[in-house]
Amino acid sequence: MAVVSTIPNLKKRIVRNNGIAFIIIVFLSVCSSFVYLSFDVTDASLYSISSYTKQVLHRLPEGIVASYYVSSNLENISSVPAEIRDILMEYQRFSYGRLMMQIAPLDNATDLSMIERLGIQPQQIDLSDSVRSDSQMVFSGLVISYQERQEVIPLVFNSLVFEYEFTTALQRLITGKKPEIAVVFGNNDFSLSTTHQYAHQELRQQFSVTEYTRGQSIPSTIDAVFLIGAKDLRRSDIVLIDNYLVQGGSVLVAASAVHVDIQQNLAEFVLPESHPFLEWLDYHGVRLRRALVLDRECNPILVQNVSEGIEYQEMVPYPHWIHISGNAGNPMQLLTERFAGLDVYWTSPIRLVPAQDRTISPLLHTGASSWILENDLAIDPHRAGESRQQTGDFDGNYIVAGLVEGVFHSWSSFHSEPGTSRLLVVGDEDWTSDLMNYSNAWYNLAFLHSIADWFVFDSDLLAIRNKTLRDTRLHRIENQDIFRMRALAVQFFHIVLLPLGILVFGFLYSRKARK
Repeated sequence: MAVVSTIPNLKKRIVRNNGIAFIIIVFLSVCSSFVYLSFDVTDASLYSISSYTKQVLHRLPEGIVASYYVSSNLENISSVPAEIRDILMEYQRFSYGRLMMQIAPLDNATDLSMIERLGIQPQQIDLSDSVRSDSQMVFSGLVISYQERQEVIPLVFNSLVFEYEFTTALQRLITGKKPEIAVVFGNNDFSLSTTHQYAHQELRQQFSVTEYTRGQSIPSTIDAVFLIGAKDLRRSDIVLIDNYLVQGGSVLVAASAVHVDIQQNLAEFVLPESHPFLEWLDYHGVRLRRALVLDRECNPILVQNVSEGIEYQEMVPYPHWIHISGNAGNPMQLLTERFAGLDVYWTSPIRLVPAQDRTISPLLHTGASSWILENDLAIDPHRAGESRQQTGDFDGNYIVAGLVEGVFHSWSSFHSEPGTSRLLVVGDEDWTSDLMNYSNAWYNLAFLHSIADWFVFDSDLLAIRNKTLRDTRLHRIENQDIFRMRALAVQFFHIVLLPLGILVFGFLYSRKARK
């Protein structure tokens, strides 16, 4: 009797619980229309805006409009438009009405010439498959307007770097100017228009880049100076750069103690010990060795060979052209903690000397399989591979990039109020040149851009850029013993441990079921 009487009560409880659950679901659905919540559990918060961006949004004036122009057909073939809209929603939410968003879908009836006049560039998308070959021209770009000023992001095809692009564009829009970078070439055959076109194209998106001639005075208002090459520098040229540095300036030096002339059949020129450039670096705590580092972790070079009277070309490993992998960066430095890699060509090792008013930080080093050549540099690609047997100096892990920060005292008789300065030295003059196209080293541009950001902007902005930088090469583990051990560990887990774990679980579960 008692059992029968509990049945209606049980039905009542089920109905009541279902009703409560339904009310909760309806309540949460209504709340979701007014409250936007998202959770980003990825490494480095790849899909949410940073606290630095939120601070920038809080400081914005009212009246900024961001218009996202996107082709309607792109929605059907890519997830990028939806991802960009989600990020734009976050920007608008944290701006508290200061930033207004507009989504402008483009279809066949849209005047595309007007869109191109705004500065938005078309992008061709490959839609080919095993059956047919096809491609479409699409648009995806952002126009940001404030009063009479306008900033354009012509291509928006990567949601991972969109926060960096959008936040820096907002800063330029509000300030009304780009930070200024002065480029000084220490070699007569270098220029932005001939040998450094890729670097110029990369930097001028965010910065005002001006090539200064040697001997031209550099104003203290310049945000950063890039000194590239040293062969033709005179003492008077270096004095002007030193005057800028000691006043609290930031200077990148990309120079080797060995100049290799690509146009003259790889002719080499070693800087003499008395060269004023070497004296200047040594005075500020950076000793550039008059030698070259070589490494088995290298890029190939195209050489001409002859066999039985027949000429042919082939790619051979060239240990002078070193690939520095992502795990070779100093993890304690923001500039290299998420380092994506760097290709260097004819690189001199450096040694950092501490001083009372300055701090030193190694940034990049070569691999364990590297060695040094000091006398016979073996520039000829046919001889480079044999050079490791001709030297006893192959300890590996040589420093090729380092940083000195603090108060710098004048190398000359220049008198000024000292400030906190930065001197970053990479022992190679070619890593910023168009030679990167030869080895497909576009991460060189990323490193160069990161240096410029770190010199000019707040370090938090560099952190936004760094969170998308990784070394994606398959040979990131350069020590082959470690690589083999990890491969064996993965095989042991999948072939032995995982099946054994399933069998043990099944045995224990069946025993429990029988009981």
